[in-house]
Amino acid sequence: MSERKKPFKILVAIDFSEYAHAALRRAIEVAGWTDGTLVLVHAVDTATLVATAGPTMADSRGLTLRIREDAEEALRKLARTVDPESQRIHRVEIADGSAAPAIVEAARRREADLIAIGTHGRTGLARFFIGSVAERVARTAPCDVLIVRLPPPAEVRPAEEPSPE
Repeated sequence: MSERKKPFKILVAIDFSEYAHAALRRAIEVAGWTDGTLVLVHAVDTATLVATAGPTMADSRGLTLRIREDAEEALRKLARTVDPESQRIHRVEIADGSAAPAIVEAARRREADLIAIGTHGRTGLARFFIGSVAERVARTAPCDVLIVRLPPPAEVRPAEEPSPE
């Protein structure tokens, strides 16, 4: 009797930036090669958002719920846009907490085979002070991580001058 192989599961970290969209496009490509499925995950650090907003305790529960609902609807809309027949994207999920640990924990829970994440490609002082979510995910992930960069912008060249001939 042959053993049934589990589907290749790709967790895609989505922050709704162009970098995340590039990672999603690449993850869909990989899913096609591997007959894999995708789980879209967006991390929402509601505790920090509520603390920053400073509402009363009663208001903070409502704010937290609203933030999560809005993020989940945005993920569902993105999923319908890039995968209208729901052939590859099997789940959307809101993970609570700081981005890197929340993404890693979601990958553990979902037993992901791969995490796809976009990177802003910061260097120097910006990277030192801000850090890289992609780098932290790669260091702590329970599976392989595909870090996707945007291609460099096309060179802008002046229009060719017609030859004087």
